[in-house]
Amino acid sequence: MSEVSNRNGVRSPPTPWTASATPWAGDLEFTIECRTNGTVESGVRHPIAIRDDWSVVTPHELDAERIARAFGGYASCLELVELTIPRLQESLGRIARRTRPALRQDKRRQWRAPAEELVGCCRNRAFHSIRTAAEHLRSPAHLANLLRLPLWQVAEVVGQVDRACLPDTSAASPCARYVREEGGLEQLWQSGIHMELVPQLAAYASVVDQPLPASFFEGVVYSGHRPEWLNGVLEYRPDPDTAAWLAWQTPPDVLSDAREWGLWLGYGLSRRDFAVAVEHMLPASSVTTVAERTGWSVRTAARVLVAFAKADCRPTPKQLTAIARLGVEYAIPGKATVDVAAEDVLNAGIPVDRTELCLMLAVVGNRPMVLDAVRRGARTVSDLDPARPPW
Repeated sequence: MSEVSNRNGVRSPPTPWTASATPWAGDLEFTIECRTNGTVESGVRHPIAIRDDWSVVTPHELDAERIARAFGGYASCLELVELTIPRLQESLGRIARRTRPALRQDKRRQWRAPAEELVGCCRNRAFHSIRTAAEHLRSPAHLANLLRLPLWQVAEVVGQVDRACLPDTSAASPCARYVREEGGLEQLWQSGIHMELVPQLAAYASVVDQPLPASFFEGVVYSGHRPEWLNGVLEYRPDPDTAAWLAWQTPPDVLSDAREWGLWLGYGLSRRDFAVAVEHMLPASSVTTVAERTGWSVRTAARVLVAFAKADCRPTPKQLTAIARLGVEYAIPGKATVDVAAEDVLNAGIPVDRTELCLMLAVVGNRPMVLDAVRRGARTVSDLDPARPPW
C-alpha cells in the first residue's frame, strides 16, 4: 500500500455538479411505458432519450398532445416531459452520487431525513445506518412523495439513471485500494459517496499507510465537521481504526489542540479515557512530567491522571510524587467515594483539599481510616507515615 502514504497530492475534488447539466455523459436512451389513460397501470413501451441539456426526445408530437389535453385527453409522455423530468433534475444528481442529502442524527444516534424532506414515508422514521437512510432518500417512493410525481415514472427514470451512472466499484478499480473492506467502494456507493471522491477523502488521513475503513469516509462526509485537523492528530497514532473513530469526533478548536489530542492518543489510552482527558483539558505535557518524577511509565502516568480527573481531582506532579514515594499499593477512588469522604471531613469541621483527600483515599483505601488520619492531623498525602500503615 505504498502509494497510499503519498495521498497529499490528491486533494482536488472533482468538478462540482450542477443541475444545469445531466450527471451522465451524452444522451440517456431507454424505453418507457406510454399511457393514454391516467387510471390504467400499464401501457405500450417506446424509446425516449434525455439529452445532456435535459431536453427529452419522444416519438410523439407533443404540441398535438397538448391540444388533446386541452380537450380532456391524457398522455403520460407529456407529463414526463413537462413535469417529471424537470422536477427530478436536482434529485437525479443524488442518484448519480453527485449530491447528497443532509442527513441528521437524533439523540439516539439514529439517522433521519432532513427537515425539508420529511414526507409521509419517513416523517416518523429513523434509520440505523447511513446506508439505509441514504438508500431511502434515493428511493423512487420517497422522491415521488417529495416531488408529487407518479411513482411508476419516477421508478423508471431513477432505475435508468442509476444504471447509467454506476461506476466500476469492483476490486479492480484503482480507488479500491484506499478502502479496507472487501467491496468497500460498493458500500460507499450505497452511502451516497462516489468513488471519485475516495482519494481526496483518504488524503485527510495520509499519514496512515494502510487502507481505511468505510466508516472513515462516511465520517468525513457526514459528520459535519471540518476534516483538515485529522492528519495532525493521526501523526501520533497513525492507524486505520483510530482514523475512522476520529472522523466522527468533534474537532479541536485550534491546531495546538490537535497536537494535544495526538499526544493523548499516543499514550495508548482507551477511547473512553481519551475523551475524559480532552473533556477535562488535561495538559498532555503533564504526563511526561509525572512519569519523570515518579518513575512510572508514560502510559501509567496518563492512566493515573485520567483516573483522578474522573473523580474531579487534578493532582500536581509533586502530589503524585508523594504517592510514589510511599511505595504502597494504591487504588484511585471514584467520584462518589470522594464526594462522601469530603462530606465526612466537612461534618467533622476539618478543612481538607479535595484532591489531597482523594490522594489519601487512594493510599489508605477506605473512608473511616482516612477520617481517622485527618483527625490525627493529616492534611496532605505527604503527612501519611509510610512506616505506620494502615494509619
